[in-house]
Amino acid sequence: MRSVSKTTIRTTALFLSLLAVASLTAQENSPYSRYGIGDYFYGQHFIHKAMGGMSAAYADGLTNNNGQTINFNNPASYSNFFVTSYDLGLSIDSRTLRSRGAASSFNSVNFTPAYVALGVPLSKKRKIGFAFGMRQLSRINYDIQNGERVGGVDSLLTTYKGSGGLNQAFIGIGKRWGKFSLGVNTGYNFGRKETNTRKDFVNDSVFYYSSNSQSLISFSAPFINTGAQYETTIST
Repeated sequence: MRSVSKTTIRTTALFLSLLAVASLTAQENSPYSRYGIGDYFYGQHFIHKAMGGMSAAYADGLTNNNGQTINFNNPASYSNFFVTSYDLGLSIDSRTLRSRGAASSFNSVNFTPAYVALGVPLSKKRKIGFAFGMRQLSRINYDIQNGERVGGVDSLLTTYKGSGGLNQAFIGIGKRWGKFSLGVNTGYNFGRKETNTRKDFVNDSVFYYSSNSQSLISFSAPFINTGAQYETTIST
């Protein structure tokens, strides 16, 4: 049975800290993230994204014993680890917002950490592997201003701001018997949603107090999921 070194644990802890800090400082502007728990974020491995999101049946290294891809969507795949793997995913996306009433648009390019994970083959002989890490599940980040006339005299400027999102910390183990593998993931989903709505009257001769409404919602819950895989050859 293979043990995990202190250096490996410290390095992974550093990666997790960097992911948490980067998640807090990531900049984007998505008005739709105001609703629910935000914009759903596909924190998948880049290989699975390239295959259209397919991940449940994926496991590399089945035939040549060189498994190194961390498929955290199906913990049964952990049994195929052959080498210790660090995995850090970064996401880049571009968005364009257009106003229906006016000929204006807003463009943004967002660079965001997606996940960080570590996979370790605990026993190559017994086909046992485990993985742990953290990934983003949703994002909330917007800063929008809306101006309008009130009574044909005063101007009202409303500012909508929001931040937060949902993250997942997980740990799992997988075991293989011949062509059949089983695995289990467990961990914690946690996050927050902070919203702010501010109203300011704009008038040169009369002073108005500003109105400000804030809310902060925290959410968290443990989770557990299982996975299974079976390898077979389909004749053509």
